[in-house]
Amino acid sequence: MTHIVQFTNALVQGDAVTGDLLMMDRAFRDLGHETSIAYRYTNFDMLPSQATTSMPAMGGGMLAVLHFAGNSEWADGLSRKPCKKVMKFHNVTPPLYFSGMKTHELFCIEGLRQLKRIARGYEAFWCDSEFNALPLRGMGCANVEVMPLFLDFAEWLRQPCNEALMAGNRRGKTDNFLFVGRVVPNKAIHLLLDAFDAYNRLFNGNSRLFIVGNHHDYPEYFGSLLSRIASRSSGRAVTFAGKVSGGDLMAYYRSADIYLCMSEHEGFCLPLVESMLSDILTVAYKAGAVETTMGPAGVKLLTRDAVKAAALCRVLIEDADLASRIRSRQREWVEQFGYPRNLLRIRDLLAELGYD
Repeated sequence: MTHIVQFTNALVQGDAVTGDLLMMDRAFRDLGHETSIAYRYTNFDMLPSQATTSMPAMGGGMLAVLHFAGNSEWADGLSRKPCKKVMKFHNVTPPLYFSGMKTHELFCIEGLRQLKRIARGYEAFWCDSEFNALPLRGMGCANVEVMPLFLDFAEWLRQPCNEALMAGNRRGKTDNFLFVGRVVPNKAIHLLLDAFDAYNRLFNGNSRLFIVGNHHDYPEYFGSLLSRIASRSSGRAVTFAGKVSGGDLMAYYRSADIYLCMSEHEGFCLPLVESMLSDILTVAYKAGAVETTMGPAGVKLLTRDAVKAAALCRVLIEDADLASRIRSRQREWVEQFGYPRNLLRIRDLLAELGYD
């Protein structure tokens, strides 16, 4: 048995990195290892008993797993510890997307600098996707492996659903579009709004778009989006729901007809998996890790043209046979992101490091 400590800047409800850390903690324990979680801040009301805000001793027989998605508050101190170290690399968003947003831009700039400084001290790098692995291999890092984000499907689908919200979303002859994620420039919410506007104008004026995710931390970009839709009739059909509870999130998934993602930079994009698991027709612009996360499932856009994206969505909604075939392929593909398969993947990765 090995004591494995995972390190993260923050434990945040609804955050993909936090979700990945908690699933990995469960997997490590199911494989018979002792675990701890080191974090700096959180918005959880209750935390696992093994969570701490202090640097553990990290003796030579321990294993550290650093979750890296930007400037890490643990990385420099951890580099001086004698334990073996693995980096779970979640990608660093290119700083250019946050030009003018100083705090977020510096987080990415400093993260890239820190990555180059500390990488040589790591035994292995576990990346969410092949897209995330490429820059590490380009830096000459050794033992770069793909370890995707994953879910316990039964647990995820058992989450309570806000039935009243779901019923309200379904009211009327509407086609419901959904996007889940932070409202940030690299997610190209501006292009999503353009595609929805084209659909609303050309195909169904009763259609609606629900954007579920944090927009308060990026006021400059959010303000530009509100200005973009202010003069459009479709603007009244757009809901920025912000961060929501688990029950509300399930209501949005269960009342959606199309999940549409126009993002330009994704290191994995877990909502694509959640969408396919929810049996929603899933459409995404083919950028970053989208191709490998979706694989042969869903529909990948090769263009960011708003009218073409809208027209494709209309075909999917109108052609029941095509929609059925797409949903069937999604159900098959999404199985690779389930807990049992990835528990074995983690077991094998640990074995490569000498932890049986």
